[in-house]
Amino acid sequence: MNISFNKNYPDKKIVVICRYNAPLDTVWDAFTNPVIMEKWFAPKPYKAITKISDFREGEYWLYYMLSPEGEKFWSIIKYTNIQTNKLYEASDAFCDENGVINTSLPQLNWRHDFSETNGETTVYIDITFASEPDMKKILEMGFEEGYRMSLNQLQEVLRG
Repeated sequence: MNISFNKNYPDKKIVVICRYNAPLDTVWDAFTNPVIMEKWFAPKPYKAITKISDFREGEYWLYYMLSPEGEKFWSIIKYTNIQTNKLYEASDAFCDENGVINTSLPQLNWRHDFSETNGETTVYIDITFASEPDMKKILEMGFEEGYRMSLNQLQEVLRG
């Protein structure tokens, strides 16, 4: 398992590339099935908890990250383009428990591309922002460290 994390401020983009020793359909499920996502998506000791999930274009995943102290940090991921076992695109925003977006915090646009070679699946994750300050704010909030931890936790989940 390896993860590369590249920040491009002028293009307002973060590119993450990760490789897993698992078949493509297994990795795809890990990124799109909320039951599996809850096992890895929040960096420990936080937990991801699903309220609503419908992995179809035009639908969304409404969830929160639960802190050890019981705080809930809500987010909504809206799916805009899905090509099964190949790619999906989505917008991601902080929100309240009803999915009402908090416009004072940055939003992220995600594109996940999946490919498999000899039983190893590569996920190419392209994250874009509306502005460079939005990107900097997300990074200042600990995004890189937290997402890196989560992606490493996924490797543990895939090993079973």
